[in-house]
Amino acid sequence: MHLFQSLLFLTRYALVLAFGCLLMVPLLHPVPLLAQESDNPPTKSSGQLVDASKLPRPGSAPAGLDNQAPPTDPNTVIAKFDSSSITLGDVDQQLKMRPGAQEFFQNAPPELVRKVRLGALNSLVDRELLFKEAKKNGVAIDDKVLVENVNQVLQQFGPDETQRNERMSAFGLTQEELKKQIGIDLTIKGYIEKFVGKDTAITEQEVKATFDAHPSAYNTPKAVKISHILITVPQNADEASENAAKKKIDEIYKEAQGK
Repeated sequence: MHLFQSLLFLTRYALVLAFGCLLMVPLLHPVPLLAQESDNPPTKSSGQLVDASKLPRPGSAPAGLDNQAPPTDPNTVIAKFDSSSITLGDVDQQLKMRPGAQEFFQNAPPELVRKVRLGALNSLVDRELLFKEAKKNGVAIDDKVLVENVNQVLQQFGPDETQRNERMSAFGLTQEELKKQIGIDLTIKGYIEKFVGKDTAITEQEVKATFDAHPSAYNTPKAVKISHILITVPQNADEASENAAKKKIDEIYKEAQGK
Protein backbone atom coordinates (compact mmCIF):
# COMPACT_ATOMS: atom_id res chain seq x y z
CA MET A 1 0.00 0.00 0.00
CA HIS A 2 1.45 3.36 -1.01
CA LEU A 3 2.06 6.07 1.59
CA PHE A 4 -0.76 8.25 0.23
CA GLN A 5 -3.27 5.40 0.50
CA SER A 6 -2.09 4.60 4.01
CA LEU A 7 -2.45 8.23 5.08
CA LEU A 8 -5.96 8.36 3.62
CA PHE A 9 -7.08 5.27 5.51
CA LEU A 10 -5.26 6.24 8.70
CA THR A 11 -6.80 9.71 8.78
CA ARG A 12 -10.31 8.29 8.55
CA TYR A 13 -9.77 5.64 11.19
CA ALA A 14 -7.91 7.96 13.55
CA LEU A 15 -10.95 10.25 13.61
CA VAL A 16 -13.33 7.38 14.28
CA LEU A 17 -11.18 5.82 16.96
CA ALA A 18 -11.11 9.15 18.74
CA PHE A 19 -14.89 9.07 19.17
CA GLY A 20 -15.80 5.43 19.68
CA CYS A 21 -15.54 1.78 18.77
CA LEU A 22 -15.15 1.18 15.04
CA LEU A 23 -17.72 -1.56 15.22
CA MET A 24 -20.33 0.85 16.55
CA VAL A 25 -19.42 3.86 14.42
CA PRO A 26 -18.84 2.73 10.80
CA LEU A 27 -17.49 5.25 8.31
CA LEU A 28 -19.48 6.77 5.50
CA HIS A 29 -16.70 8.39 3.47
CA PRO A 30 -16.69 7.07 -0.07
CA VAL A 31 -13.66 5.50 -1.71
CA PRO A 32 -13.45 4.26 -5.31
CA LEU A 33 -15.83 1.42 -6.08
CA LEU A 34 -12.99 -0.72 -7.37
CA ALA A 35 -10.80 -1.46 -4.36
CA GLN A 36 -8.13 -4.09 -4.11
CA GLU A 37 -4.69 -4.71 -2.62
CA SER A 38 -2.63 -3.62 -5.62
CA ASP A 39 -2.53 -0.70 -8.03
CA ASN A 40 -3.35 -2.91 -11.00
CA PRO A 41 -6.82 -2.79 -12.61
CA PRO A 42 -9.18 -5.42 -11.14
CA THR A 43 -9.08 -8.82 -12.79
CA LYS A 44 -10.79 -12.14 -12.19
CA SER A 45 -7.84 -13.32 -10.13
CA SER A 46 -7.27 -10.14 -8.11
CA GLY A 47 -10.91 -9.59 -7.17
CA GLN A 48 -13.14 -6.54 -7.40
CA LEU A 49 -16.25 -4.88 -5.99
CA VAL A 50 -19.70 -4.98 -7.50
CA ASP A 51 -21.87 -1.86 -7.73
CA ALA A 52 -23.17 -1.25 -4.21
CA SER A 53 -26.24 0.49 -5.62
CA LYS A 54 -27.53 -2.94 -6.64
CA LEU A 55 -27.71 -4.16 -3.06
CA PRO A 56 -31.30 -4.67 -1.80
CA ARG A 57 -32.90 -2.94 1.14
CA PRO A 58 -32.66 -4.97 4.35
CA GLY A 59 -35.95 -6.72 5.08
CA SER A 60 -37.58 -5.75 1.78
CA ALA A 61 -38.20 -7.38 -1.54
CA PRO A 62 -35.33 -6.79 -4.00
CA ALA A 63 -35.99 -4.11 -6.57
CA GLY A 64 -34.36 -4.32 -10.00
CA LEU A 65 -31.81 -1.79 -11.13
CA ASP A 66 -31.21 -1.37 -14.87
CA ASN A 67 -33.36 -4.45 -15.41
CA GLN A 68 -30.92 -6.47 -13.32
CA ALA A 69 -32.06 -8.02 -10.03
CA PRO A 70 -29.78 -7.17 -7.09
CA PRO A 71 -28.28 -9.95 -4.97
CA THR A 72 -30.28 -11.10 -1.94
CA ASP A 73 -28.23 -14.05 -0.65
CA PRO A 74 -26.25 -12.90 2.43
CA ASN A 75 -23.37 -15.09 1.23
CA THR A 76 -23.04 -13.11 -2.01
CA VAL A 77 -19.44 -11.90 -2.27
CA ILE A 78 -19.25 -8.13 -2.71
CA ALA A 79 -15.48 -7.67 -2.50
CA LYS A 80 -12.60 -10.13 -2.77
CA PHE A 81 -9.11 -9.94 -1.35
CA ASP A 82 -6.18 -12.36 -1.51
CA SER A 83 -7.33 -14.47 1.43
CA SER A 84 -10.69 -13.04 2.47
CA SER A 85 -13.88 -11.46 1.16
CA ILE A 86 -16.77 -9.18 2.09
CA THR A 87 -20.31 -10.51 1.67
CA LEU A 88 -23.74 -8.97 1.44
CA GLY A 89 -24.34 -10.30 4.95
CA ASP A 90 -21.34 -8.32 6.21
CA VAL A 91 -22.79 -5.13 4.72
CA ASP A 92 -26.21 -5.80 6.24
CA GLN A 93 -24.64 -6.39 9.64
CA GLN A 94 -22.89 -3.02 9.46
CA LEU A 95 -26.21 -1.37 8.68
CA LYS A 96 -28.03 -3.14 11.51
CA MET A 97 -25.58 -1.63 13.99
CA ARG A 98 -26.92 1.86 13.29
CA PRO A 99 -29.66 3.23 15.56
CA GLY A 100 -33.03 3.35 13.79
CA ALA A 101 -31.75 1.27 10.86
CA GLN A 102 -34.98 -0.68 10.32
CA GLU A 103 -37.16 2.43 10.22
CA PHE A 104 -34.67 4.20 7.98
CA PHE A 105 -34.64 1.49 5.34
CA GLN A 106 -38.42 1.29 5.34
CA ASN A 107 -38.92 5.01 4.74
CA ALA A 108 -35.76 6.43 3.16
CA PRO A 109 -35.68 7.35 -0.56
CA PRO A 110 -33.92 4.77 -2.76
CA GLU A 111 -31.08 7.15 -3.64
CA LEU A 112 -30.31 7.77 0.03
CA VAL A 113 -30.44 4.04 0.73
CA ARG A 114 -27.91 3.43 -2.04
CA LYS A 115 -25.56 6.03 -0.57
CA VAL A 116 -25.78 4.52 2.92
CA ARG A 117 -25.16 1.04 1.55
CA LEU A 118 -22.17 2.29 -0.39
CA GLY A 119 -20.87 3.93 2.77
CA ALA A 120 -21.11 0.67 4.71
CA LEU A 121 -19.39 -1.23 1.92
CA ASN A 122 -16.59 1.32 1.63
CA SER A 123 -16.14 1.24 5.39
CA LEU A 124 -15.64 -2.51 5.32
CA VAL A 125 -13.20 -2.28 2.41
CA ASP A 126 -11.13 0.40 4.17
CA ARG A 127 -11.15 -1.64 7.34
CA GLU A 128 -10.10 -4.89 5.66
CA LEU A 129 -7.25 -3.29 3.71
CA LEU A 130 -5.93 -1.51 6.78
CA PHE A 131 -6.20 -4.66 8.91
CA LYS A 132 -4.15 -6.59 6.35
CA GLU A 133 -1.56 -3.81 6.30
CA ALA A 134 -1.38 -3.92 10.11
CA LYS A 135 -0.80 -7.68 10.13
CA LYS A 136 1.79 -7.33 7.37
CA ASN A 137 3.68 -4.90 9.62
CA GLY A 138 3.61 -7.30 12.54
CA VAL A 139 1.05 -5.52 14.73
CA ALA A 140 -0.35 -7.90 17.38
CA ILE A 141 -2.76 -7.37 20.28
CA ASP A 142 -2.12 -8.73 23.76
CA ASP A 143 -4.79 -11.27 24.79
CA LYS A 144 -5.35 -9.50 28.11
CA VAL A 145 -6.03 -6.19 26.35
CA LEU A 146 -8.43 -7.92 23.98
CA VAL A 147 -10.38 -9.57 26.80
CA GLU A 148 -10.65 -6.27 28.71
CA ASN A 149 -12.03 -4.47 25.66
CA VAL A 150 -14.47 -7.27 24.87
CA ASN A 151 -15.81 -7.21 28.43
CA GLN A 152 -16.28 -3.43 28.25
CA VAL A 153 -18.33 -3.72 25.07
CA LEU A 154 -20.34 -6.66 26.41
CA GLN A 155 -21.43 -4.53 29.37
CA GLN A 156 -23.06 -2.15 26.90
CA PHE A 157 -25.37 -4.94 25.75
CA GLY A 158 -26.75 -5.64 29.22
CA PRO A 159 -25.88 -6.71 32.78
CA ASP A 160 -26.46 -10.46 32.33
CA GLU A 161 -25.44 -12.94 29.63
CA THR A 162 -28.99 -13.80 28.51
CA GLN A 163 -29.84 -10.17 27.88
CA ARG A 164 -26.52 -9.60 26.11
CA ASN A 165 -27.02 -12.52 23.76
CA GLU A 166 -30.56 -11.39 22.92
CA ARG A 167 -29.46 -7.86 22.12
CA MET A 168 -26.42 -8.98 20.15
CA SER A 169 -28.59 -11.39 18.20
CA ALA A 170 -30.73 -8.44 17.10
CA PHE A 171 -27.58 -7.03 15.49
CA GLY A 172 -26.61 -10.37 13.98
CA LEU A 173 -23.73 -10.78 16.43
CA THR A 174 -22.40 -13.55 18.64
CA GLN A 175 -19.84 -13.14 21.40
CA GLU A 176 -17.28 -14.92 19.24
CA GLU A 177 -17.93 -12.60 16.31
CA LEU A 178 -17.82 -9.59 18.62
CA LYS A 179 -14.43 -10.69 19.93
CA LYS A 180 -13.16 -11.09 16.38
CA GLN A 181 -14.35 -7.62 15.33
CA ILE A 182 -12.90 -5.93 18.40
CA GLY A 183 -9.62 -7.72 17.77
CA ILE A 184 -9.55 -6.27 14.25
CA ASP A 185 -10.32 -2.79 15.56
CA LEU A 186 -7.58 -2.96 18.19
CA THR A 187 -5.09 -4.20 15.60
CA ILE A 188 -5.94 -1.26 13.35
CA LYS A 189 -5.65 1.13 16.29
CA GLY A 190 -2.24 -0.30 17.14
CA TYR A 191 -1.12 0.14 13.55
CA ILE A 192 -2.31 3.75 13.49
CA GLU A 193 -0.42 4.54 16.68
CA LYS A 194 2.70 2.85 15.35
CA PHE A 195 2.41 4.46 11.93
CA VAL A 196 1.73 7.98 13.17
CA GLY A 197 4.39 7.78 15.85
CA LYS A 198 7.10 6.48 13.55
CA ASP A 199 6.50 7.29 9.91
CA THR A 200 4.59 10.55 9.58
CA ALA A 201 6.83 12.99 11.48
CA ILE A 202 7.39 15.96 9.17
CA THR A 203 10.69 17.80 9.46
CA GLU A 204 11.22 21.53 8.96
CA GLN A 205 13.36 20.72 5.92
CA GLU A 206 10.48 18.78 4.31
CA VAL A 207 8.09 21.68 4.92
CA LYS A 208 10.55 24.14 3.36
CA ALA A 209 11.15 21.85 0.37
CA THR A 210 7.41 21.58 -0.27
CA PHE A 211 6.98 25.35 0.01
CA ASP A 212 9.91 26.04 -2.33
CA ALA A 213 8.55 23.57 -4.89
CA HIS A 214 5.04 25.10 -4.91
CA PRO A 215 5.36 28.77 -3.85
CA SER A 216 2.30 29.93 -5.78
CA ALA A 217 0.07 27.59 -3.77
CA TYR A 218 0.84 29.54 -0.60
CA ASN A 219 0.55 33.08 -1.96
CA THR A 220 -2.54 34.92 -0.78
CA PRO A 221 -3.47 37.84 -3.04
CA LYS A 222 -4.09 41.23 -1.45
CA ALA A 223 -7.76 41.70 -0.66
CA VAL A 224 -10.06 44.37 0.72
CA LYS A 225 -13.34 43.56 2.42
CA ILE A 226 -15.97 46.26 1.97
CA SER A 227 -18.96 46.39 4.27
CA HIS A 228 -20.25 49.89 3.51
CA ILE A 229 -19.15 52.87 1.41
CA LEU A 230 -20.54 56.07 2.85
CA ILE A 231 -20.49 59.44 1.08
CA THR A 232 -22.01 62.39 2.93
CA VAL A 233 -24.30 64.78 1.03
CA PRO A 234 -26.32 67.71 2.40
CA GLN A 235 -29.80 66.86 3.68
CA ASN A 236 -31.49 68.92 0.99
CA ALA A 237 -29.03 68.04 -1.79
CA ASP A 238 -30.22 68.32 -5.37
CA GLU A 239 -30.23 65.46 -7.89
CA ALA A 240 -26.87 66.46 -9.35
CA SER A 241 -25.19 66.20 -5.94
CA GLU A 242 -26.73 62.78 -5.32
CA ASN A 243 -25.57 61.53 -8.73
CA ALA A 244 -22.07 62.82 -8.03
CA ALA A 245 -22.03 60.96 -4.72
CA LYS A 246 -23.18 57.72 -6.39
CA LYS A 247 -20.46 58.11 -9.03
CA LYS A 248 -17.86 58.55 -6.29
CA ILE A 249 -19.11 55.38 -4.55
CA ASP A 250 -18.77 53.42 -7.81
CA GLU A 251 -15.22 54.69 -8.27
CA ILE A 252 -14.23 53.68 -4.74
CA TYR A 253 -15.80 50.23 -5.17
CA LYS A 254 -14.00 49.59 -8.48
CA GLU A 255 -10.72 50.76 -7.00
CA ALA A 256 -11.15 48.39 -4.06
CA GLN A 257 -11.75 45.52 -6.49
CA GLY A 258 -8.62 46.41 -8.41
CA LYS A 259 -10.49 47.35 -11.57
